Amino acid sequence: QQLNNGTIAIITYTHRGEGTEGYSEPLRQLEFTSAFRAEMKDYLLEDDREDEVDNFATSWPDEMEQYSKDIQFNFQDALTYQGPTYEDEESDPEFEGVEPIPFAQVQAYESGMQYVAIILPLGVELESSSSSSSNTIPTMLDQNTLGEIFQNTIQRCSLIRTAFQIVAEGASYEELATVALDNGSFLDIMEGGTNVNATWSIRLRRYGPMEEVGSTGTNDDDSKSNTNTKKKSKRQARYGKNVRSPLRDERKAIFAMEGLVQFFLGRVDLADPECRIYLLEGLKNCDIQ
Repeated sequence: QQLNNGTIAIITYTHRGEGTEGYSEPLRQLEFTSAFRAEMKDYLLEDDREDEVDNFATSWPDEMEQYSKDIQFNFQDALTYQGPTYEDEESDPEFEGVEPIPFAQVQAYESGMQYVAIILPLGVELESSSSSSSNTIPTMLDQNTLGEIFQNTIQRCSLIRTAFQIVAEGASYEELATVALDNGSFLDIMEGGTNVNATWSIRLRRYGPMEEVGSTGTNDDDSKSNTNTKKKSKRQARYGKNVRSPLRDERKAIFAMEGLVQFFLGRVDLADPECRIYLLEGLKNCDIQ
């Protein structure tokens, strides 16, 4: 599914420039919004295109520049930190063995991944030189063009690690598959689609509540025993860290989404797929429009 006007995406930020804690945080959104507006302006003012947009941009360059400035962006943090902090007055037994973080780092963690909604102006008022009437330039960008502008924006930003377009959401894998199938999110890689033979992969990323993880060791006293859990502790999935889930969990997710993936005709390629699908678990509900 291509990026639409008003479509909500997810962007994750890097720690680049964090020699001083929080140094780059105020610059992240500014870099993204400035880069997107610059990409939009470049597109509108291209001189090698002979279409309606090009004609308007050539005749009214100042209005086209204003159009790019009027683009609106809404951001919302996507992560929730649920672990302990050094400032906690009482220790919670649930977090025994968990290393706390300074309270000042909680906001940095939660804003490390954000939802962003991009809203294009409805139009630009143009005064006609031949009459006293005015015309309104509608939004004339198709889905493919808007998607390309978004991709170019991400590549242009040094503080953005990666970005995801949200194509479906649900409370379970089964519901997620049903929603994605109903809204036609992956029609291009299904029968009759433009990328019907594209390779694909589904990867699972968990950012939810702290979960128990065990360290294992070999039991030398029992030759028939494989491993035993020596201790368990809890950890919070950290943005910017390795949050890959075990392959067995990814396989379970894929089997649960059989109602969707059975229609993918291309082969699975975990190394370098043409269509990368990510299941992001444990994010905040998105409330932005």
